[in-house]
Amino acid sequence: MPGGGVALIRAQAALKNSQSAGRSSWVFRLSAKVEEPLRTIAENAGIEGRW
Repeated sequence: MPGGGVALIRAQAALKNSQSAGRSSWVFRLSAKVEEPLRTIAENAGIEGRW
């Protein structure tokens, strides 16, 4: 069963699609907030650096 990380990845992809549709100001800020927990999950899994 997929965890919360999968939902965050799907949300990130949806936000990137919205960003290309011209909703960049709020999408950029929300995308950054979604990215923070994804980085934590990646770091806890042993993945380092920018991805």
